[in-house]
Amino acid sequence: MAYANLMVAMTLGTTNSEVLAVTSGIAERLRAGVIGVAACRPIESVCGDLQVPAKLFEEDRKQCARQSTEAEQEFRSAFAGRVERLEWRERSTLRPLADLLAHEARSADLVVVRAASEQADRTRSPDICDLVMNIARPVLIVPPQGGRAAIRRVLVGWKDTCQTHRAILDSVPLLQKAEEVILAGIAQAGELEETKRQMAEVEAWLKQHGVRIRLLAIPAEGANASQFVHLAAELDPELIVTGAYGYLRESRWVLGGITAAILDRPGRLAILSH
Repeated sequence: MAYANLMVAMTLGTTNSEVLAVTSGIAERLRAGVIGVAACRPIESVCGDLQVPAKLFEEDRKQCARQSTEAEQEFRSAFAGRVERLEWRERSTLRPLADLLAHEARSADLVVVRAASEQADRTRSPDICDLVMNIARPVLIVPPQGGRAAIRRVLVGWKDTCQTHRAILDSVPLLQKAEEVILAGIAQAGELEETKRQMAEVEAWLKQHGVRIRLLAIPAEGANASQFVHLAAELDPELIVTGAYGYLRESRWVLGGITAAILDRPGRLAILSH
């Protein structure tokens, strides 16, 4: 198992230094190539039935072109002399950016994005929730303050679901490089022993892939999301790995507690798989 290509989603009109630093550190450590994607939506894509004046349309086009050039310069500078294989893509689309990035990820093993912001310009940055729930790749979310690319301790949230199974499988290349991997399960009343049995099987499988792991099965106390967040604060991992949970209601994603906590209050690097 390995990551051959990472894909980093560049946010136009602002610095991407934190996201690039994390991507560069991981790519260099795993000897992976990096694909940079600069995507934007023209202004008419968010104006609905309103007519866009020709002058405003032209100004937006020029701004997008200028920002894409600046993003490419920042991208190439971040990886110069550190990563051998680089690819740069500029894209413009009328569709939501999350849809575009989900398709661009066809040639990547891991997608790196900046955490969502309430003030984000949706013509320049994707809806992270839509991206995580629709992309067929694991998504590494970088918090606004950045993260530690030298990932030594990883906290993996355990739940016996296909999303968790996939998240663990997706993150094996990083788990193999970590000094400590903690598989943590929060068990409901009467389920502690079964949770321990499930986790022991996962432990045996991961050890066959050279992953150093320890198990932590704890009884549930209140909301799982709050308990998991407190556990992460106590253990202080560089990276959290968990399945992404949600369902569609009236064409909008309704997220599970832990998924919502990670996306709404990003405090450290997190890999989510759905």
